[in-house]
Formats: sequence, C-alpha cells, structure tokens
Amino acid sequence: MAKVEKTGAVHQLRLNVTDDINSMICRYLDFDNFLQILDGKFYVSAKSRFTDKYDAGKFIPKRYLFSIVPASGTPKLIPFEEERLKNLRDNVNRSRKYLASCWTKVEDDYLMWKTYTSGNCGVCVVSTINNVVASFATLNGYNAYCSKMFYDGFSYNDEPLDYLFSKSKGYSSEHEVRFYFIDEDKETSNAETDNIGKDFELFEVSPSVMIDRVIISPFIRGGSFELLKRILEKEYPFLDGKIKHSQIFDK
Repeated sequence: MAKVEKTGAVHQLRLNVTDDINSMICRYLDFDNFLQILDGKFYVSAKSRFTDKYDAGKFIPKRYLFSIVPASGTPKLIPFEEERLKNLRDNVNRSRKYLASCWTKVEDDYLMWKTYTSGNCGVCVVSTINNVVASFATLNGYNAYCSKMFYDGFSYNDEPLDYLFSKSKGYSSEHEVRFYFIDEDKETSNAETDNIGKDFELFEVSPSVMIDRVIISPFIRGGSFELLKRILEKEYPFLDGKIKHSQIFDK
C-alpha cells in the first residue's frame, strides 16, 4: 500500500517493496474528460457515484455476510459474528464518500475500451504511478493513498484501508491500480456521519507531467484520427510524438 505525503506542493510516494512507482498505468476515459486534464483539471468522483453497486459500497455480497454450514445434512446460511459484520459494514459505509481514481495495468484492451469509454472517441492515457502523483499541484487537504487491488475478497479487519484495496476474484482481469483521496477529518470520524461531503473533486494537475502517451480509441471513424492528432499536437506541443492510434485490430 502506498501513501502520498504532502510537503507544500511536493508529494512523496511510499510503497511496499512489491510495488514499483515506475509501473505503467492506464486510464480509459471519454474525450471530454481528457480535455479537462489538458486544461489542468483532474476529475475524481466519490465511490458512491460508481455504477457498480458492489464497488460503490451500496451492496455487500451475501457470501461476505454469511457462512454456509450443514445443518442435519442441509446447507444453511449462518451470519458471521456480529463484531465481524459490524467492522465490514462500517468500512463499506465509511468508504462511500472517499474519492477514488481507478487505473489499470492493461494497455489498449478491447474490453476496457468498451467498458470505460462511450462513443467513438475514447482516450487511453498512459502514465506511471510516480508521474500521476507528481502531476498534482495540491491535494486540497486530502490524504492520498495508492495500491494495486487485491482480488481475495473483502477484509474484516478494523483498518478501513484493508477493505479499500480488496475486490472479489471476478474482477481480477481488470489489473487495477487505485488512488484514494480521503479528507483528513473523515479518516477518524464516525462511519454513520462521514457520508456527508463532496461527490467529486477537481484537482489541479500538470497534464505534461501526468501524460506519458495517449492512445486514441480503435472505434474513431474515417480520417478523424489524423485530424485530431494534428489539432492536439498543435494546441499542446508536449503531446508531439506521444499520440498513437489503438492497435487492437492490427494485433
């Protein structure tokens, strides 16, 4: 697990030895969100706004609430001990308003394009963990955490961060790396009250630091890619030579 510590406008990233701050990470997004980044604004939403009800903290899978034990030869659902359930519910409730930015280690992937972009002009921003962190001008009073996701189910530990980076095995193909931006006051506040806050935050970032490469959707039509490439490179010179067309249909 990584923590970003703020010293003025400088952020230092501390990682486990299994993590690499120079690891490539990608974010698939629609073109309007990409334009926001080019304008120096990085949009991060609260988990409660995620479309996946499990990831948004709106629903806990039944298998994490009950164990299945035989009773006279017939399987029966038995609730876990109350303290264990309370820890999990508190962690889920507390996490709903945490701001989360989801990235992946999978570059130029068909399912990623279809799932996380709409229309024909999606963008895949390629960066590294280190460069994403370095691109932030300020954290706006948030503590920031980063880790790859662990696909071994939910944690019942008292520490909320253990839950935040856990998902079910069914999500393992995402190969996700996630950033959390948590209000310092919310880290120690009551789970019943800290769902009051912002649904999103616009962080000030340096696009030239965040963006290493840009891949344009394989679904862009006609000669639009070359035109878009010329316009972007003219308007944003730091993108010169960094914009590529998706190769998934050429592989």
